[in-house]
Amino acid sequence: MRLHQLKASNPTRAIRPSLIVTTRRSNLKRNYNTPPPPPPSIETTHKERDHRALDRLVKDLSAHLPHFRSPQNAIKVLKEPSQFYLELLNLIGRAKKRIFIASLYVGKEERNLIEALREALETNKEIKLTILVDYLRSTREHGRTRECSASLLRTLKIRFPDQVEIRLFHTSELFGILKRFVPRRFDEGFGLQHMKIYGADEDVIMSGANLSSDYFTNRQDRYIKLTGQEHLSEYLYELIELTSRISYRMEEEVSSEEDCVEGLKIAWPSTNVCQPPIGSRRASQQFKTTAHQLYTGFTERWRLKLGRLDQTNKQSDQLLPQASIFPTLQISPFKINHETALVIPKLINLVHQLSPPPPPLHLRALHPLTPVHEKTVLNWTSGYFSLLREYKTHMLSSNAHVEIITASPQGSGSTGL
Repeated sequence: MRLHQLKASNPTRAIRPSLIVTTRRSNLKRNYNTPPPPPPSIETTHKERDHRALDRLVKDLSAHLPHFRSPQNAIKVLKEPSQFYLELLNLIGRAKKRIFIASLYVGKEERNLIEALREALETNKEIKLTILVDYLRSTREHGRTRECSASLLRTLKIRFPDQVEIRLFHTSELFGILKRFVPRRFDEGFGLQHMKIYGADEDVIMSGANLSSDYFTNRQDRYIKLTGQEHLSEYLYELIELTSRISYRMEEEVSSEEDCVEGLKIAWPSTNVCQPPIGSRRASQQFKTTAHQLYTGFTERWRLKLGRLDQTNKQSDQLLPQASIFPTLQISPFKINHETALVIPKLINLVHQLSPPPPPLHLRALHPLTPVHEKTVLNWTSGYFSLLREYKTHMLSSNAHVEIITASPQGSGSTGL
């Protein structure tokens, strides 16, 4: 999310030397040596109102979420899949201390990407690589070779055992008898690790794209590159580390058939903060309770930390145009709902404020030259567009101009459905 922090002037502190008002007994006397300034235009009034509304939104979100600030020139929107791929390779090639990746999966044929990671690790033995992927998607077999996505990642773990950490998050909603009998092609419907974070040192690419050839060539997604992000990169790295503490770990060696998954050794480390969720309903519930506490504490700790930094750096932040960044977590099984319970409702409320209804016809007839406030544009985009009922209600009742972009049936693989 990118919000421009704009400060409206305080009219109560305005100094107007051309208009002097003095009180003498009960009479007001004005000095008209210079003419009074014209009243503010409708456009100026609207801009001030918009700025105040944005300031309120930033303040409201800052009360619940970590609030990162970044110079606007440190944020770049990438437009093409090929550009995303090149920036990703450059990110890896420039790494000096750490590379951290969270994705749904890494394509099992992405050998060029694996080679870029291998070269970075080989060149600099100080680099630590952390990869977090989804357990179910990454261990699903593909093609005649019966290899899976995790098979390719294992080559890095075998070659650089002390530099590489590979974690696989398993949903809490597939456990017990369901885990045993639900076919592999359907089990992903129970839940997935869906974060897309690609970082190295203090540079990060936030995206919706996975790490496979389709997303590097012809599958359009969102890509935002953020450079020189000391605090945001640390937050995202810690988020991956936190999720790793409740995830399985890939080992470099297989000791027996019992601890082998699709030819890989994937174990639950004793250092994890809880037991795996797949054994029973009780295990799943305990897992979710622990995870809720972890993510809630993590969010609040970062919110307070950034609040203190914001007070310290308040003066220097005014020197350059700043963007406000609010990372959100949406993990419904853990009762973490930043997006649906907080951010989207407040954004929709902002749209309502910025798009007042037009004046009645009879008033427009009396004042035909009065400019009408331009409608706010609300853009919605998603590869799989299925709005919550509450969102539909808000959109239909809004005075904003709504534009929706979603994938065609051919583009999303839904042709004929």
